[in-house]
Amino acid sequence: MRQDALHKWTQIMNTWKKSALSIADFCKEHNLDKSNFYQWRRRLESDEKEEFVKVIPVPPTTTAITAIIVHLPGNVKIEVTQATDLKLLHRIINSLGGAL
Repeated sequence: MRQDALHKWTQIMNTWKKSALSIADFCKEHNLDKSNFYQWRRRLESDEKEEFVKVIPVPPTTTAITAIIVHLPGNVKIEVTQATDLKLLHRIINSLGGAL
């Protein structure tokens, strides 16, 4: 798009938006071709939608869980970390099943 045409049609669209006229009446009053009007309106609206928005990244606020501690009756604690052997943990839980 040439800058002068872009500027001209931006002004025309702003004038139309401020008027209470329909597109047909506005084009007739300003001696404009309706198909050109619709074409420029579509172009200018698509240009408005393509504007960039500044994005500021925010660091995550969650903290990584390094361990889970399960407190059981009788002051028994089981600490589970990423290094915990899951098969062993499963056997411990099964063996405690009758004691809970």
